[in-house]
Amino acid sequence: MSNSQHQDSTAIEPGLKVTVEGKTYLANAGDVLGREGTVAKDVFYFIKTVSRIHVKISKQEGRWFITVPKSVNNSTKLDGVEVVRDVPQKIVGTRILKMSESCVVTLEAD
Repeated sequence: MSNSQHQDSTAIEPGLKVTVEGKTYLANAGDVLGREGTVAKDVFYFIKTVSRIHVKISKQEGRWFITVPKSVNNSTKLDGVEVVRDVPQKIVGTRILKMSESCVVTLEAD
């Protein structure tokens, strides 16, 4: 087995960094942001303007994406632009996700 093949099979892919209220979390594909999510639930749980399942995180072809489900009623903006529901949004570099008037999240992808 060549060295590059070995590295590919054992490499740990970095996650998407999610920062909310001064705390940084590492999210992986399949994670969810929201009151009943899998990342930062301890923070989102107390923010009633955040939906139970507010943002889904995915990774395709090495790129990170977030998707806001149709079930989310509150305004959700990515870098100041309203997010279209059920349409994956690519996350490259640092992006600002405003999940509601009282919840702003920073997303960082490599």
